[in-house]
Amino acid sequence: MLQLSDNDDYMRYHQFTSWIQDGNWYLRPVENFNPEDGELIHWSRLPDIPLAAITVITNPWLGPQFSESLAITIVPFFYLIALLLAIGFFTYRLGGIEAAKIAIFMAVSSPLIIKFLPGSIDHHNIQLSLLAWIIALVPLNRAQSRQLITGWGQGLLIALSFWVGMENLPIIALMLFVITVVGYMYSIRFIEYAKHVCLSAVFFIALCIIINRPINEFFSIRYDAISFPYLLTLGAGYLFCKLSLISFHFRSLRLFAPSTRYLIITIISLLPVLLLFPTLILGVYHNYPELLKDYWLNHVIEAKSLIHYVEEDGFFNEHNYLLFIIPALVSISILPKKTGKTILYVVLIISLLLPIFWQLRTIFASILIAIPLQAIFCDKLMHRCSNPMLRILILLLCFPITAILITKTLPNYINSFSVKTLQTPEQKKSDNGNLYKVEVLINNQIENSLVLAPIEFGAPVLALTNNKIIAAPYHRNINGNSIAIELFSSTDLKFIKNIIQNKGVDFVMVGDDGSSNLISQKSNEHSFLNQLMNNKAPHWLSLVEETPNGVKLYRVN
Repeated sequence: MLQLSDNDDYMRYHQFTSWIQDGNWYLRPVENFNPEDGELIHWSRLPDIPLAAITVITNPWLGPQFSESLAITIVPFFYLIALLLAIGFFTYRLGGIEAAKIAIFMAVSSPLIIKFLPGSIDHHNIQLSLLAWIIALVPLNRAQSRQLITGWGQGLLIALSFWVGMENLPIIALMLFVITVVGYMYSIRFIEYAKHVCLSAVFFIALCIIINRPINEFFSIRYDAISFPYLLTLGAGYLFCKLSLISFHFRSLRLFAPSTRYLIITIISLLPVLLLFPTLILGVYHNYPELLKDYWLNHVIEAKSLIHYVEEDGFFNEHNYLLFIIPALVSISILPKKTGKTILYVVLIISLLLPIFWQLRTIFASILIAIPLQAIFCDKLMHRCSNPMLRILILLLCFPITAILITKTLPNYINSFSVKTLQTPEQKKSDNGNLYKVEVLINNQIENSLVLAPIEFGAPVLALTNNKIIAAPYHRNINGNSIAIELFSSTDLKFIKNIIQNKGVDFVMVGDDGSSNLISQKSNEHSFLNQLMNNKAPHWLSLVEETPNGVKLYRVN
């Protein structure tokens, strides 16, 4: 049976295999996932293309199961190769061939690698690869800022990244901000370059919007997918660059300080777009239901800040990715001043504000920026040292794998002195990933049934069985997730029964997983979920099976 490590991987698997079966390029409401609520899965077809292509090409020889397994194994590897080439190329431009070699090995031994393991097919790895190349093509001097073809290449990559999703938007915005600031400080050629990047991005984003959705939806507003507001945002970037270039040609405007001009032109260019589409600043989740934040979204691991984990688990916790890039953070001590390396260091520090104070998931973009600096720092230190053993020691200390080993062993060593060592539910599980969530359905040959289960069960059930779900870890599924939480946390059995019957629920499933445990802890001891977990199900439910992993399946009578 297919075993993937992440809910998003299951959702991507369901999307590309469904595409092979039905052949619809445009996404439609999923038949088994609250189709009455519309298009809940909005992911781009771009990551589906290589997965579907490999599956279809190899299917005549390998069969469906092996061809799908081959696709989900080698596609992440292709993205990894693209990422390593980008990191190596950018580091070579900054520090030479030896630093580039070190950077490639550092990338392989860094936390980045977890996004490229076999089965990692959601879209985070292709986003990292695209971002790596966007960064790799940044001009580092005046001569490179004249290479406008490169700027158009960056614009294409930005459009493709937006087509996949909006995760890279903050770093791309930061990159364009830094390029224009350098243009104000050193040479207007950089502003000219940024103008072409924005212009090409507008052009390619328009094409991607047309490819992604029917033409009549071109002006539809979506903040969680490529759409018209993002095209206008890049258009505002083009306008900013155009007005900036004009300001440099008028003596009266040059009387204003560059910072004043920059601020005024920014307001003129961007403020109208932000007033029209305030969600661009406020974020997709600013009006998200508090119930879903309280019972799900605020507890997603990568949605928490780095500060949260340091306060909760100590400095040497496994989520403190700053430990992996300490050499990059201190590299400024030996980097030559007023160079592209110094500017890159400033970008790294600014980018780290996002994971430290907002969401940990943004740390991977910062690691992309840190690795070239870390490799150059390591290379320079090694060249200053003639002792071979000391050179090897420097290399080992600079590699992220050393920090990874520290964060894995030191906390366990410290915790060994604690009298009370709690074992999490995840540690109690048998080593079978998410499969334990669907085994009870498969073993009892349950198909074509509507299953009510906590949010974390949704993706495996949808991808691995032919059953319908109400709740799943997907942000657009507001109605379904809200209903599931309300039912499981309620103590009103009459209300629960009415909703279950009206929805046509066939089975109710709960288990010893994160979402079930969270509802259990936050709800009344007599809540619906706690009664089911304590074998006190109402008479209109009958227990079908309880697995050794603590999953209970009830049939609605």
